[in-house]
Formats: sequence, structure tokens, C-alpha cells
Amino acid sequence: MTAAQPRSELDQPVAVVSPEDVERLIRREFGGETVAAVCRILEELPSDRLRAAALMLAGGDLMTLSESVGAGLADARDLLAPAEYRDYCALPLDASLESKRDAVASDAARYQAWLER
Repeated sequence: MTAAQPRSELDQPVAVVSPEDVERLIRREFGGETVAAVCRILEELPSDRLRAAALMLAGGDLMTLSESVGAGLADARDLLAPAEYRDYCALPLDASLESKRDAVASDAARYQAWLER
């Protein structure tokens, strides 16, 4: 997984997730006999980035995965915001520039750590 480089300090990095990343995440997050079911659920999503976000939000729970995929099909932001941009989305509209910078950094670090663990 790599991240596209932000244009400014407040631009959120965009995850670049490969099919190999998704396969590894499926095995890591679910494994065993549920892999085939997980693959069937995830194939509804149009991109590997969305599949990774759904896997992150599911936390190894098949029902939560199915619900996350449904939400992502209705609006991809419902997957991406809580998975990739959780801290930034939680900021109040009048948050300070420093708080925004901190949220961008913590979101990127948290997501990268999850992908690489």
C-alpha cells in the first residue's frame, strides 16, 4: 500500500490499495472458512480502496462487513471517512489549523499502521 502525496499540509493522503493488499487483509482479518464468504461480499464494491476500508471497519465481523459494504454501495464516503479520515471528520468545523494538521497526521499514521500490521 502506498499513499498519494498530499498537495498541502491539510490534504488528506489517499490510500492506494492493491488486489494483493486486499487478499492479505482478508486472510489477516477473517481467515479460515470465512474467506470465500468475505470475498463474495467484497466483490460488490468497485475498488480495492473501498474493500480495504470495509475490512477495516468490519474488525473481523462478517455481519459488520456486510453492513459496511451496503453503506459503501449507497455512498463511498460512508466507508472512506470513518476508515481513512476518522480523526479529521470528528473535528468541529471551527477547529484550529494545528488540530487539523494533527488529525491529518494521526489519520494517516493509524491507517498505515493498520494496513501494515
